[in-house]
Amino acid sequence: MLIAINTTTLTQNQLDANNYFPLELLTNITQQYKQHQFIFIFNKAYSGQLIFNKNVTPIIIKSSFKNSLTTTYWYNVKLPLVLKKHKPDLLIQTNGICCSNTKISQLLFFLDASQNILVKNLNRAKKIVTSTNFNKQHLIEKFNLDANKINVIQSAVENIFKPVNTDIRQQTKDGYADGREYFLFFGGVNPNNNVMQVLKAFSMFKKWQYSNMKLLIEGSLIYKNEDFVNKIKTYKYRDDVLLLGSLSKTQIATITASAYCVLYTPKASGFVSPIIAAMQSGVPIITMNNIGMQETGGNIPLYSNSNQPEDIAEQMQLIYKDENLRTNLMQKGVEQASKFSWEKTIENFWNVIEEAIK
Repeated sequence: MLIAINTTTLTQNQLDANNYFPLELLTNITQQYKQHQFIFIFNKAYSGQLIFNKNVTPIIIKSSFKNSLTTTYWYNVKLPLVLKKHKPDLLIQTNGICCSNTKISQLLFFLDASQNILVKNLNRAKKIVTSTNFNKQHLIEKFNLDANKINVIQSAVENIFKPVNTDIRQQTKDGYADGREYFLFFGGVNPNNNVMQVLKAFSMFKKWQYSNMKLLIEGSLIYKNEDFVNKIKTYKYRDDVLLLGSLSKTQIATITASAYCVLYTPKASGFVSPIIAAMQSGVPIITMNNIGMQETGGNIPLYSNSNQPEDIAEQMQLIYKDENLRTNLMQKGVEQASKFSWEKTIENFWNVIEEAIK
């Protein structure tokens, strides 16, 4: 079997809705199904780390994706020419866009309910993979899709996300937070991730508690957002905020496990990996109050209205003031996270691939 995969979005190691889940899925299926061949299609130079095994062949179809015209030309002219040459059994699309000029079956990822997507792309996909029933219902209701076309594949995170001992926690705090406890915000500066609301909430928390707590903001592209960086320079508690920038997955895992609490409060999302990562690391998490998050976290996270800084701040204060609650959530979070495994996820994903090829 030959499977082509559009990997144009899979260039970062961060926990991001557009790449983390499909990247880890692809890592695992190429390793587990070595009897099959895979073509990874890039639009520019790529990291050698993305070529996971000998059964992966990289191909570059150059494009800058500067506008809709260059994007359309790449998908509907340049990509079909490569597909015609190699004749794969399936094309996996990881960024919500399908090719309109090929007869090859396409499998489409849809991981974020806030993602802008065209119904024509959904109709061209033989199978759609999403990570929550919340996302599936969103697709059915908004686009009137057949439920049988949409497959829910539960997310999971790597085993490197795990609790760490006291010494490692202290070393991490010394290295990133001047030895202090810290909140870790997942999501960088994407507008959908509500980083400005979290900064407002952090200001309220600091005002209410007079705490020396720090706030670490994860996101590999964070320094490219000049507007945000400039705003941080005038932020009242700027000395207590650290922009982490680009980090390896191992570094992110250690920083996660050493956090006092994780914050993940997007406006609207079905991307749940940060919730699992926090729980699996034995760290409490404050996240948005929607069905997709509750589907994954159960009664473990502290839920808040992501659009109301006061609500986020109140949850931060609650976890800070009630150490018994925090300890309880840490223990129960590990139990909840054990329900999610890569073994089950990979098996289910491969079954969908086989169905898409039929």
